[in-house]
Amino acid sequence: LRRELTGLCVERGIDLRLPDMSYCVDNAAMHAALAHQRWLRGESDDLSTTAQPTTRRKR
Repeated sequence: LRRELTGLCVERGIDLRLPDMSYCVDNAAMHAALAHQRWLRGESDDLSTTAQPTTRRKR
């Protein structure tokens, strides 16, 4: 994806700025650490959601 995007930007004269790959990793560990801290404090959520899937972007 990076290679393709870089190529397209070069072709179109666009200055592409991407973070180093070391900053682009899965953040599951961060979520788990936060969840653990909340669990230790006795905090929880009801896990309900009102998701409305759509193919349209909000503007």
